[in-house]
Amino acid sequence: MAELIHTFTSGKMNKDLDERLVPNGEYRDALNLELASSDTSQVGTFQNIKGNLELRNKMYNPKTNAYNQWSNADYITALTNPVCVGAKADENSNDVYWFIASASTSVIAYYNSKTKLTKPLLVDTQGILNFSENYLITGINVIEGILIWTDNQTEPKKIFIEDWTNSTPNFVTHSQIYGRNFKEEDITVIKKYPLQPPVIAAYSNRVIDPATGLPGANIDTQTSASFYQTAGGSIVPLPAGSELLLEWASTTLPVYNYGDILLLTNAVNDPLDIDAVIRVEVTGLSSGGSQELAYVRVLSVGFSPEGATLLPITYDVTLEQKPPFFEMKFARFGYRYKYKNNEISAFSPFSNPVFIPGNFDYSPSQGYNLGMTNNVRQLSISDFVPSLTDYPDVIAVDILYKATNNQNVYVVDTFTNEDPEWGLNAFSIETEIITSVVNTNQILRPFDNVPRRAKAQEITANRLLFGNYTQNFNLLNNDGSLFQNNIQGFSVSVPVGLPTVEDSSPVNIEGKIVAPSVKSIRTYQIGVAYMDNYGRTTPVFTSKEASIIVPKTQAPSSTKLNVTLTGNNNDATLIPYYEQGKQFPYFKYYVKETSREYYNLALDRFYDAEDGNLWLSFPSAERNKVDEETFLILKKEHDSSGPVVEQARYKIIAIENEAPTYLKETKISLGAMDTDFTPQAFPIEGASKLEVFEEFFDAQFGAETRTESSLMLRVKAGASASNYYKIGSFALNNVTSPNRVVINSSEAFGPDMNFTSIPPYGPGFANADLQLEIVRVESINKAEFTGRFFVKVFQDDLLRRKIAQASNSATAVYTRKALGYLYNFERPGTTDSEGFWRNDWGDADAQGAPWRLFIDRIKTFTTAFSPRKGQGVYAENDEHKIDISWSDGFGLCESGPNNGIRQANPDLFNQLQSNTSLFRFINAGNGIEDIDPTAIYEVYNSELVLGTTWRNCGGGASGGENSSNQIARWTLSFRRAGTSNGGFNWNPQNEVANWVANDPTNYVNSYVGIEFLAPNEDDGSFSTANPAIFETEPKEAAELDIYWEVPKVYKTSDYSGSTITHSLDFFNCYSFGNGVESDRIRDDFNQPVIENGVKASATLDEPYNEEIRSSGVIFSQIFNSISGVNNLNQFIQAESITKDLNPEYGSIQKFHTRDTDLITLCENKSMKILAKKDILFNADGSTNLTSNAAVLGQTVPFQGEFGIATHPESFAEFGFRMYYTDATRGAVLRLSGDGLTDLSDYGMHSFFSDNLPINNKILGTWDPNKRNYNVTLNSLTPYWQQTLGAGKFDRLNKHPLCDQFVNSLPTTTTTVSYKEAINGFTSRKVYIPEAGAYLDNAYYTFKSGRIWEHGTNEKRNTFYNIGPDTPSSTQKSGNPYYESSFNTIFNENPAVIKGYKTLNYSGTKSKEYVYKVGASLQEYSLAQIQAQRLIPTSSGRTKGWYVNSILTDLQEGEIKEFVKKEGKYFNYIKGMPTFFTTNCDTNVDSSEFNVQGIGRATVVAAPEISQYSVTNEINPDCSIATLPPVLYKQTFIGLEDTLGSFNIAQSNSCSTPITFTLITDATTAGVLNLDPAVPFNGSFTFMPDLNFYGFAGKFTVVACCGDVCSDPAEMTILIEEVAENPYFTTSHPPITGLTDGDVWGYNPIGIDDPDHTPQQLSIVNPTAIPNFPSWMSPPEELLDGTGNWYIPDSIVSGGASNIDFTMTVIDPDGNTGTQRIQGDTIIDALLDLEFLVTTRGPQSSRTYTNPTTQQETEMTATAYSTHGCNRGTYKLLGNTSLVGRVYVGNAYETRDFNYSTGTFEGDQLYDTYTVDSNGNASSITGDVESSTSIPSAVAQGVTNTLLIDCSVTGVTCQKYITATDNFVYYLDPEPNATALSGLPKDRYNLVTITPAIAQQIIDQSSGPNPEIVSFGIAVDTYEANGVLNTHGEGVYLQVFKDGVEIYSQAQPNDSAVTINVLTGEIL
Repeated sequence: MAELIHTFTSGKMNKDLDERLVPNGEYRDALNLELASSDTSQVGTFQNIKGNLELRNKMYNPKTNAYNQWSNADYITALTNPVCVGAKADENSNDVYWFIASASTSVIAYYNSKTKLTKPLLVDTQGILNFSENYLITGINVIEGILIWTDNQTEPKKIFIEDWTNSTPNFVTHSQIYGRNFKEEDITVIKKYPLQPPVIAAYSNRVIDPATGLPGANIDTQTSASFYQTAGGSIVPLPAGSELLLEWASTTLPVYNYGDILLLTNAVNDPLDIDAVIRVEVTGLSSGGSQELAYVRVLSVGFSPEGATLLPITYDVTLEQKPPFFEMKFARFGYRYKYKNNEISAFSPFSNPVFIPGNFDYSPSQGYNLGMTNNVRQLSISDFVPSLTDYPDVIAVDILYKATNNQNVYVVDTFTNEDPEWGLNAFSIETEIITSVVNTNQILRPFDNVPRRAKAQEITANRLLFGNYTQNFNLLNNDGSLFQNNIQGFSVSVPVGLPTVEDSSPVNIEGKIVAPSVKSIRTYQIGVAYMDNYGRTTPVFTSKEASIIVPKTQAPSSTKLNVTLTGNNNDATLIPYYEQGKQFPYFKYYVKETSREYYNLALDRFYDAEDGNLWLSFPSAERNKVDEETFLILKKEHDSSGPVVEQARYKIIAIENEAPTYLKETKISLGAMDTDFTPQAFPIEGASKLEVFEEFFDAQFGAETRTESSLMLRVKAGASASNYYKIGSFALNNVTSPNRVVINSSEAFGPDMNFTSIPPYGPGFANADLQLEIVRVESINKAEFTGRFFVKVFQDDLLRRKIAQASNSATAVYTRKALGYLYNFERPGTTDSEGFWRNDWGDADAQGAPWRLFIDRIKTFTTAFSPRKGQGVYAENDEHKIDISWSDGFGLCESGPNNGIRQANPDLFNQLQSNTSLFRFINAGNGIEDIDPTAIYEVYNSELVLGTTWRNCGGGASGGENSSNQIARWTLSFRRAGTSNGGFNWNPQNEVANWVANDPTNYVNSYVGIEFLAPNEDDGSFSTANPAIFETEPKEAAELDIYWEVPKVYKTSDYSGSTITHSLDFFNCYSFGNGVESDRIRDDFNQPVIENGVKASATLDEPYNEEIRSSGVIFSQIFNSISGVNNLNQFIQAESITKDLNPEYGSIQKFHTRDTDLITLCENKSMKILAKKDILFNADGSTNLTSNAAVLGQTVPFQGEFGIATHPESFAEFGFRMYYTDATRGAVLRLSGDGLTDLSDYGMHSFFSDNLPINNKILGTWDPNKRNYNVTLNSLTPYWQQTLGAGKFDRLNKHPLCDQFVNSLPTTTTTVSYKEAINGFTSRKVYIPEAGAYLDNAYYTFKSGRIWEHGTNEKRNTFYNIGPDTPSSTQKSGNPYYESSFNTIFNENPAVIKGYKTLNYSGTKSKEYVYKVGASLQEYSLAQIQAQRLIPTSSGRTKGWYVNSILTDLQEGEIKEFVKKEGKYFNYIKGMPTFFTTNCDTNVDSSEFNVQGIGRATVVAAPEISQYSVTNEINPDCSIATLPPVLYKQTFIGLEDTLGSFNIAQSNSCSTPITFTLITDATTAGVLNLDPAVPFNGSFTFMPDLNFYGFAGKFTVVACCGDVCSDPAEMTILIEEVAENPYFTTSHPPITGLTDGDVWGYNPIGIDDPDHTPQQLSIVNPTAIPNFPSWMSPPEELLDGTGNWYIPDSIVSGGASNIDFTMTVIDPDGNTGTQRIQGDTIIDALLDLEFLVTTRGPQSSRTYTNPTTQQETEMTATAYSTHGCNRGTYKLLGNTSLVGRVYVGNAYETRDFNYSTGTFEGDQLYDTYTVDSNGNASSITGDVESSTSIPSAVAQGVTNTLLIDCSVTGVTCQKYITATDNFVYYLDPEPNATALSGLPKDRYNLVTITPAIAQQIIDQSSGPNPEIVSFGIAVDTYEANGVLNTHGEGVYLQVFKDGVEIYSQAQPNDSAVTINVLTGEIL
């Protein structure tokens, strides 16, 4: 007989080839089988698979040598719908980590393969992690104990595993760290950085100001003293050691101390010459320490100056100090955090420059501004220590320093929580020395640009990489609409100066006239940026309204920029949201100012240029500040502190490094001669010669002068002078006698000569005191030219006035520009309705002129004035004004008499028109002039108004503007020259008589000369120590769109409403109040400048919103180790940390590091990115590798258009190989050294191409034991569900209307295994894991969030507790999905029809059916039943191989079981029963019908009954059999130390009750309450031994139904551990009263635990103990074998009140116990005191035992203190606070007792509980025992003060009273007191202090030791009207502290005892 043999050496499935072509050794399908290799290495065999077991061990119990399991309530099973969403194995730690998502809890768990324990690492119940099955975690790394992951929906996160291993006791409790529930910021990759700058306190000196208690007191003053004496006829300095008394003359007194060295300087001894400075030492101060004067000892006196005198000289006095810090720098300070594990934060905002300027001191002689040097000598930095709440993991703070001229940032110092500066949150800088420089890239790190979300993650090149990441933010309103910024900016200025009583607004720095400011003449743009919780910051946003122009007028002020944020119209949102409901929590401002640098220049001198412009000379040191493209802006006047607020902008015309030749031509005066000049040659306009007497000329100048050339002349008279005129020649006029010298000018004299006479001008009207001056012009290189360079600028009146006129007006010489005769006119009787009449003037004035200039107080008829009456001299809006008019009008007629002022007097017209004219009032011939000849006034605004009447130029009555009755009125706004304001000192309106019409006699008194002037060009140039300051106009850098951070961050939650307004803490210069603004050290070229800030940002041109960089890679800085360089949190966006891939490759899904390559898997492409290297290509196209500094080099795609689609979870790797799927292309891929291989081509292409695309999750895992790559599919197409179904195979139903397949058990999910050794897919698996991992050759998968290890369960094919025998929803018994099966094909000679008779196989046993008969336990095979003709009563089957179906193209068959024969298993193939239910539910093959037709048979019919019928009957009596109960193995779980009650389950159909019998008892560690001789009903109890948990043994029982019993079944008992906390067994030593210097220790610290030995316990690391004293040594283990710990002896610092902390003991399970160790605070110490006040007989020494605590109190003997009256109310006082009242009155009344009568007839008694209107005691008092109406006692809760006699049996003693005490009865000797005899008189008051009173006592302590308190007994018993009436013998006082007597004395009235309440010491 032919035999077809198939082996499985190929060992792989083939679903692609036609069934006729599948090779021998391959097969269609295999399920739950391992082929090609097996547990016994029998290659080519099929084996079913060992199952997996859950790893659920909680801890190892050394007592039982077994593991305790997690209970369901504490384990993952307690979560709702848990699912594993990611896993990672770490070979270094032997841990497997996995991530669990559930309905409300997210968990990270870990399993250690060495300890075999499963533990929670991180549990989140507060929605922080938000793990989700929709966001699988495929980016996971573990590096040196750091677990890092990303899930593409929340922040990338990392944890330092060691910190979290004990963060939670179970899987359902939110993890804790730092003593609180963990927060998101505890676990993010990004670390927070400080948001606020440090607080800086800087002072120019260290002297404490008594008024403020802060440094920076005034140390400058003045004094008048003489430091010289006469010796040997000479004045010499006082010798060293001389003593003087100096009185201070300044308004603000200085603060000096003994031993201070003072420096005295004045104008004589140069303050810069140390040898010229006087030095004295303070030896004493005025009485009481005031600072009005000081006693000093001379140390040195400088050399004696010329003209030294013994008279006192005024000296400037200052304190000698050490040089300042950062003298030539602008220093800024910031800080950064150093986190645990060596991570470092980004920088905080830096402070504004720490700079204290001085007063303005900028002179041309020194060439720099000493006011711009730094004077900081005391510098403290504070507020840098982070909040433990917000930053609990910060372990250190670096203090940072940056100078503005240096891009480096330096570490000044580093502080940890062990440093005192940490506790103070402040430290002082004592030196400029810095410790180290910070990496330069840190300044480019405003924040860490860690992605907000990321899909892919990896560690490569020692850096953390993210791919397919999300960055940036959307800016939204709360309703989701787009946010619109609405920013408005404005500036606010305050004056710079010293505040006064009248004006407190001026600001200054330490009394210096200087203040920080925003630079004027600049435009600032304000922007705002928004920040998330981690400091990520958006770009800058701004708006048009955010532009601020700071005008020049604000230069003298201190100006700040203000900004207002306003909600937009649609939504009042001020600060945007980045997601719905998530608002930016922080925001900050930025400022842009694009001007380049500018410079200040100090003017030395000025000179007229030959072309009418002006030469300015400056120190040569400032030459580099300007070039010929520079504009100069005048900021400050010359020789004045007045600012120049006008534009005053001048273009440089020329620059000369040496004095121009023109300037070197110096005029050397040969003198001046008095002369009246001759009438023939008088100096007047138009003339060109002068004539003077020869005799006088030669006497003054010499006859030889007339032969010289290069001479010039001018004429002077008092303060007036003409211009210089070049002398052309001399002549001698000897025609007349005496001889005269004729001087011919080279040019005609101009109007400047008209001052020599008065109108009508000429020698007949000559002014007195005329002089002729002659000068020689020489070219001289003056000393003032040396060291100077020269700049030519355009000269205007403003420039000349602000420079030239700044000199002293009394000595200045001016040139007349015009002279007017100013009349004073107010028409008498003129009303508002009347106007000006030309005829009112008459015909001529005093000078004979028909027209007049007048002070205008008249009104014209015309309406052109609107009409306005002239107002004369007046003030308006704080401006001084004068109305001046010309009676002949402006002059509009071309001809005729009405020519107006423009033609009549053009010089006067020009001056009236000018906005910069100078004028004064002089004697114009009538003796009327200004009483102050130096009074010069400057015009700063001139306004002309025309007036008309009725007559025109031709005389007609046209009434036009040309009328002859016209006037022209100027309103001149003026001020005193050189000031910012100031009117007339001499008012011409008041001093000049009013003009009277037609009264010629009045002309002489009704005018004054108004002279318009210009400074003389030669006399104006001078140098001064207070020079004019020019500022260079900066060149714009408009292309720079840079915004600078303002050093403050604002918290959104602090603001509400529709607007926010802030004044920005930003400045970029210092204003000196005089118009000068400086930003540069010493205003010197190339010196440091303030700069606008440290951290910069910018706006974006394109719209800003959230960006998903799906093809982008971003990476961190380098990581070496957590103890070394750990920069994983540093993502510095200013560096090249990103790389973009070709977007055509699709989004990045997965990274994997292979060697030094970064394998990158995108959706559509696989590639590698070279790390730390690039490729070089050879000429032939081959490649070489070369090192490169780039982190990520070239991208090299792999051949083949395959990616990973969107399924990174399909990735698995082992060794050099990587496996993943491309669902889009239906491929399973391997990436190895040979590139990409499509594994699905190995017989599985059709399967994967059909099923991969429909899966939303494709899991790939690696089984290292079987060397399988497992692909898990959660979805299959309907075709494959049926094809791979687990039901019986049915014949294909070809009916087109039917489903293609009929399978009762379709397969909907599957796992397919690829085996590298056979290069194919070997089998499918039934298990569907959620994730997988491998470690140490073990394969782990996860199901329902729990971890399972494969290959460890001897129950084959049992996965996740489900196996072949587990009932399923479709099978009542067994689960065919979990059976092992394979589908092979016999296809030899496919064209030949073959008949198959038998089937055999070589292998393990076959499935066998077994039977039982009756109650016998014997099993029978089917053959035995048939052979012996037995009637089975029950049946079953064994496990083994069987054939479910045999299907050919013609028939179907099956083999239920095989028979072993000759080493093989064989059996005959039996056909399948034929059935026909419907056309679609049938296995009928119509082709086998003996009748055929066309089409398909629709009915198969047969006769109902053939030839006969067969009927089978069963006798019920024979068929009834009692079946035994079914009893299974069971496990019962009890609780530690708890009696457990249990019930044994069984399955039966017994009609009578089931009984159970104990067969064997192998239980341990407890008591089982069963007796083998006593049947029971299935209920039993088990009591475990004390503290036992774990495996408690087994017992065996049978269950019987009558006589029919089950097989014995084994019952197992497990006892679960009940968490019991460890505890402390010892109390800490006393702490009360400890003071500094005492020694305290705690030894031993006993600890214990019901579940563990003391050696297994530990005390929490003291660094984690809150409030642990820094001086105390931390707890240590004793190491003496006891397990005890101890605190070594430590020296106390801060007293006992400094001790308050809690120690925690922890056991291996994480359970804890605590002990609080607390020292006495003062309040606690006060509360520990008790005061016993008694009156009683003497007592001996005795001991009181507290009945509650058993504490024994030793008490000393006491003295007699009996009492016998009602006058016994006292106050017990602590300091001055009322502790309580004590009552020792014992005469049963509230009145005094009259011993004479024996009655209470005395006065009523009162205490001060209340007082009357006179302040007298008014509250009734007395014996409390006899009266309930004593208000003070009622309020205090005192109802009886009787001392109880407890010597009587059964009577309880009061506290501190013993039964052996001496109880006294008062027996009064008075005869009338017998009524009181025999009554007990002892009184008892025990008083304690309440917390409120304790606080009052402390508050009243004024000394340095509040723990020292005086307690007094004060009398408080009065008669009416305040008469004191208190028992005179006092009381007895005992004081107890913590139950120990510390004081015992008889206490007289109004006496006190002083106690140190902390120590109990009596002082």
